[in-house]
Amino acid sequence: MKTTRNTQGLARLFAALLLAFCSATPLFAQAFDGSDDSKIYLGYTNVGGRHGVEIGYEEGINDFLSYGAKFTTLRYKDDEGEKESRFYDFSDLGIYLNYHFMEVLKLPDNFDIYVGPILSTKTMSLQTGVRYNFGEVFGVYGSVQYNFFETITIGSNLGVYPEKFAFSAGFTISI
Repeated sequence: MKTTRNTQGLARLFAALLLAFCSATPLFAQAFDGSDDSKIYLGYTNVGGRHGVEIGYEEGINDFLSYGAKFTTLRYKDDEGEKESRFYDFSDLGIYLNYHFMEVLKLPDNFDIYVGPILSTKTMSLQTGVRYNFGEVFGVYGSVQYNFFETITIGSNLGVYPEKFAFSAGFTISI
């Protein structure tokens, strides 16, 4: 039950921050700004039922492509409910390339849909997601990825990331 309360508290905090950003900033920014675009993002992630956090950086190449890197770490408890430090087994570092549909689909400037491959220390994946910007600086994102197979996984818990869906949601900051 403690985990449920923690998750509910995190969801309430996320909703409150989202509401604050919506009400405090005007709605006129671009979700993807081509080669001028640089973003950092931070959010909640769930990989195969395990909760965690992801942080990343993305840089635009042109009006359609961007590249970036992200780091994901998941929470771990052993069978007795004790936290155990297995940082490497439950962390992943990857690079990616995204194709953005904002120009092609003539989407509103503050909304973007993207898709692209990810190569990480644990898996080869494909992701798709959406972004919505509230202003020139702040926005939100949601992403789904499927981890197809292992890459250079070394460790005692080899099945944490491969062949699992990952869901992410969080905040973006344009820099």
